Amino acid sequence: MTAKSLLIEINRQIKQMDELYRNIANCFDLSDSALWIIYSVRLSEKPITQRELSDTLCLSKQTINSSLKRLIESGYIELKTSNDNKKNKIIYLTDKGRYLAEKAVDKVIQAESEAIENMTIDKTQQFINLHDEYARNIKEQFERICADK
Repeated sequence: MTAKSLLIEINRQIKQMDELYRNIANCFDLSDSALWIIYSVRLSEKPITQRELSDTLCLSKQTINSSLKRLIESGYIELKTSNDNKKNKIIYLTDKGRYLAEKAVDKVIQAESEAIENMTIDKTQQFINLHDEYARNIKEQFERICADK
């Protein structure tokens, strides 16, 4: 295989995964970003701020803000001021949000867990390591492009 054909396949697989998550989000009448916000808040072991969510999901603050606004209007989440820093808003699921998380996110997490089990833990760890290495390499290349422009 050539580098070009490998690149095409990598990009196809990335887009395929994006589509899978977009479709499951649509199944529950959510946007991609709304699904990921509820997913992240559900899995977080500690209160999570908007900034942390933006960093974790690699989404712009504007995207997070827009999605949070819609989720608040829908009654799924609420924001509370942090005791540590009044500028930080902590994201919490409401009762309605927890119900949605049980109905949607928990099923997504279960499906992901089963997919990992079907692959074996070793293969999954190898996948993660290779994906991380590729991401670091492409990040370096992109930073070079930006520095040289």
